[in-house]
Amino acid sequence: MKRALITGTTGQDGSYLAKFLLGKGYKVYGTYRRLSTPNFWRLQHLGIFEKINLIPADLADMSSIVEAIRMAQPEEIYLPLLAVPVATDAFKACSAVVKGMGHNPQLCLG
Repeated sequence: MKRALITGTTGQDGSYLAKFLLGKGYKVYGTYRRLSTPNFWRLQHLGIFEKINLIPADLADMSSIVEAIRMAQPEEIYLPLLAVPVATDAFKACSAVVKGMGHNPQLCLG
């Protein structure tokens, strides 16, 4: 069974991607931001809340990304970054994940 890690799995794109991958037989791990009010309603609405392994993480915090990767041991990582308002922020977020995997952040430019 393939293992996938999705950042922002509680958002619109991340939740639908999670549902798609679960349908393909993947074991799905998803990151979410810790908030005072949990925001899992999309996952619950799609009927996948209990099927995803949720990991708290912040794309701006390298250690939380490294920990998410360590926990999930994914073969594939998905970064639905469409909601990032500024291209520079998207590059920073992608760089943190790629560095956490031990690769060159220039991969985010391609």
